[in-house]
Amino acid sequence: MRVLIFGGTSPTGQESVHAFFKAYPGSTAVIYARTPSKLDKSIASHPAITVVQGQLAEIDKLETCFNEPIDAVVSTLGPSTFRFPGTPIADFYRSLIPLLAKHNVKRLITLTTPSFEDPRDKFSLGFWLLVGIVRFLVPAAYREVRAMAQVVIDEGNKYQIDWTIGRVAILTDKPKSVWKEVKAGYVGDGKTSIFIARNAIGEWWISQIESKEWVGKVPYVSN
Repeated sequence: MRVLIFGGTSPTGQESVHAFFKAYPGSTAVIYARTPSKLDKSIASHPAITVVQGQLAEIDKLETCFNEPIDAVVSTLGPSTFRFPGTPIADFYRSLIPLLAKHNVKRLITLTTPSFEDPRDKFSLGFWLLVGIVRFLVPAAYREVRAMAQVVIDEGNKYQIDWTIGRVAILTDKPKSVWKEVKAGYVGDGKTSIFIARNAIGEWWISQIESKEWVGKVPYVSN
């Protein structure tokens, strides 16, 4: 197994890297990063990891990630809470997905938030308030997470990619010893909460590489 990981320098992304090698020992990974110096030393020096430095808009550098066959792409990219123009991550996905098709990569797992609604969601006052606060305080991030998901859906379907978009809300740093399981469902379904541990994101995202359960769906994930 060989995966390409985006967002690997963030705390959540690095949890995904660790989860991948735990689930797939003996495999290899490529991490595409703007600032590789942010990687934990255990990841940066890992003999089975290739780190490619590049910006999201540098498609020529991005294409070098496919010099060897890639089985799946896992992304924990998310917007900054600070103001920024446009939708850079959504624009990046618009460039990435045709490359996946070009290099015969069929699996893509990405991240967004409940600001992007799914028709199977039910009303929840807590989530309604949470999304409203985000929309009011950080409108640029609100626009980005919605655009990110829509691009993955539209372009993924266009290029026949098996995509899954996991939605998360409030991240915590709780160790695995204090949580039992990761639950995937939909907003307001009575079994999900607003919290999820970063290591739980890593575990669930990696568990989806070979799973078909959530292909073409946008579940809400929590623990």
